This record gives sequence, C-alpha cells and structure tokens, in this order.
Amino acid sequence: MLSEEERVARRSRLYPSDRLLTEIDEAWKEPDPGESDEPLPLPPADVLEELLHEAYHASLMMEESRRVRFRLVYGQEQALREEASVTVVKFGHPVPFDADGIRRLAPATDPAQVAIGVWAEAERASTAGDGGSEAGEQARELRTWGLVDTGSSWVRFLRGEAYSSAPPPGQFTLASNEPGDLTVSRAGRTILRLRHGALTSPILGLLQSGPIAERFQPAVEELARAIAERVPEAMRSPVGRSWVQRIYVDCIRRILLGIRDLGHGGALLIVPDTWELAGPELSPCLRVKFPCDDRRLWERAVGQVLSKLQSSASTDAAEQLSDAIRFISALCAVDGAVVLTDRLRLLGFGAEITVINDDLKKVHVAKDYTGKAERQVPIESFGTRHRSSFRFCHQKPEGLAFVMSQDGGIKAVKRHEDQVVVWSDIDVESGFDVETSSPSAPAGPEPLPEVGGGGV
Repeated sequence: MLSEEERVARRSRLYPSDRLLTEIDEAWKEPDPGESDEPLPLPPADVLEELLHEAYHASLMMEESRRVRFRLVYGQEQALREEASVTVVKFGHPVPFDADGIRRLAPATDPAQVAIGVWAEAERASTAGDGGSEAGEQARELRTWGLVDTGSSWVRFLRGEAYSSAPPPGQFTLASNEPGDLTVSRAGRTILRLRHGALTSPILGLLQSGPIAERFQPAVEELARAIAERVPEAMRSPVGRSWVQRIYVDCIRRILLGIRDLGHGGALLIVPDTWELAGPELSPCLRVKFPCDDRRLWERAVGQVLSKLQSSASTDAAEQLSDAIRFISALCAVDGAVVLTDRLRLLGFGAEITVINDDLKKVHVAKDYTGKAERQVPIESFGTRHRSSFRFCHQKPEGLAFVMSQDGGIKAVKRHEDQVVVWSDIDVESGFDVETSSPSAPAGPEPLPEVGGGGV
C-alpha cells in the first residue's frame, strides 16, 4: 500500500500534463540575476508541446545499445549564425523532427558542445475547399535543419579552466542525459529540470549566500589572512577580498562538478579543520578505507589568489589548482564519501558513515538558498547514501554534506536551526558573471574584514 507521501508524489508528476507548459512559461519569465537582457521568447505553445513530447520519448530510446543523450536548440539558422560563440552546420535540406530522428542523430553529437538545430516553419493552410485558394490559419511543422557547435569554452569556463567565455545562445534549449529526464535552459543557465516525474528549479546562490556560505566564511577569512601574510596591501582592497571569496567557493563548486561528471554518484563531507579522523568528533561516526592528509588544494588556492592579484601572465597557478581539484573529484569513483576540511585539507576517501541509533525521521526540503523549509520528507524516501549523510549532519551540526546522484542531481545537507535541511538540485553552473568572472547574485555574505599581516 502506498504511503501518503508516495500518493502525493505521484499526483505531482508533471509529464504528461498541461501543467508542464505553464510551469515552463512562468519559470522562463522569471529574471535571472546573471542576465542583463530580457530573455528571448519561448516557442509557441503548440511547438513547445511537440518539442517536449518528442524529446521526452527520444530520451527513453536506445541507439545500438547506447543511451540516447542530446541537446536541442530552437532557433532559426540565420539568428544562430549571428552568435559569436557558435558555428552552424546546415544540412542540405531540413528533415522531419521526431523522436526517431533525435535517436538517429544524437550519437553524432556531444551534448556538452553540439546541439541539434530545430525550427518550425509556418505554412498557410487552405480553407476554401478542394478548388479554393483562400489562405487560413498558419500551420507549423517542426524541422531539424542542422547542428549548432557551441565549442568547449563555456564548459571549460564552468570547470575553472578558462576565466572568461561567451555563453551559449539564449534561445530555448532542451537537453536529456537520462531516460525520462529533460533540462530546459537558455544561455547556459538551467531554468527547469524534469526528473523522475517532478519538475524542479535549481537553487541559485547557495555557495554565495545563506547557511552554507556562512559555514564557509571563517575558512574564507583564513585564506584572506594567508594572502595578507605575503601581500598585506592586497587584503585592504575590495578587489583582493572578492578574489579570495571567489576562488575558495570556486574550489568547492568545481569539485562538485567533477564528481557529477563522473556519473558514479558520491558524497563529499566537509568538516572543521580542527577535526581529525582519529579524534573524538569523527572516529565514532566514520570508517575511512583510505585515510590521508593532503593540504595541496589549500596551498594552490593561495597560489591562485596571488596570481590573480599580481596579474601574472603565467598559467602555472591555474593549472596546478585544476590538477588538485580533479584529483579530489576523482576519489569519489571509489565507494564511500570523500572527507575534506573547511580549509580544503583532504582527510581521506572511501568513507563509510557509521552513525547508528539516530532518531532522525524526516528532513526539511529548502525552497531557496536561505534554507527556509518548503516541506518535510521522510528520510526513507531517499537512498542509502542520502540517509547516511542526513544522519551524519544531524549528529554533527558543524559539518555539511554534498550528495551526488548517478543521474547528475546534487543535494546539499546541513543542520540549520536545529533541523536537517536538504537543498535539492543545487545549481553549481550559474552565479558568475561571464564577462568579469566574479560572483553575480544573489549578494554574498558580509564583506571580509580588512586584515593585515597576521599569522594564519
């Protein structure tokens, strides 16, 4: 027999449903703090419905035993040619757009870089009978007209391998990486995701504002003091302090992106730097297969801030930081959690959370980065990896967890105001201004204090 929570979940599934079109329309109109211009219009309702229908069914297909992954962009060829960041490859003649066509074409594209170009040409329908020529209402027929190569610079920008990039086109974009899952985006920013029958909006600004960002703030100030030891005048500048905040947050963001891209799922636990695996705080609740003590990421974050402040032309600092981030992300391929301190010190990986006799029954799902609860959900609704992370955070309020699902979703977990709060489907790809590569909005925590040359 279904529980009440399961019945509610089933009733809330949005595809197929007329509500899906309404939800997309409302979300599309909401202003994005990272965008300066008004968004381009959505496709007409009948076209949008057909795009969603064919894309959804294509996502359920297989092509020669391979899962169908794709990205579609709805736009005219000429309009997309005018985008500086793309290369358009037009077919000799357009082909009908349907799920089978997506299935056949998808293996030839890398969805991270290449989108399938689609447009609905309007044709006038006759209303005067067999012999008449009177033109009636326009009928639209969707056609696949070519491929749109957006290049790799945006993906490299998201991963911190480039510090500037033009975003992908702002036209309506629809992608799928898992059966039955669809992602609506524009200009590289996710608008909505349909996953497991539920429609979610990514939570923006979590690493820049709110309880999670506040948890990082003492470590950010420590990083500022480490910089001030070497360049005292730098930390008296707002620019210097903003770079410290940006690079620290970027380290966490890029680790999460790296883990997500592995497609294996995983968990990242972040604990105070004063804690040790053998200490009283962690030894009762963690069993770590591969303990270690690697401080490289912190040292390389210091080096990267110094490089930016000194306007160094050398790419060594950026490459070394990227290497350290990729190293930590890859550790999640081993079963078990990666344990990192707030000062970016790696304590170990392959960690099993051994919290027992915990009385946690429900978690509070946040509606935005502030942690304000939207609803309560029984922990039994989640998998083992999630439940163990919830119990860890319940017993250790000083810690926090990021949990990655195999389907690419990222959740943040923290005990906040005596409740275990879960931020579902957090956004780790937005929140930075493309031109300046600095945090955009929402506003971050209080500015860092001006610090001198004190010790760390």
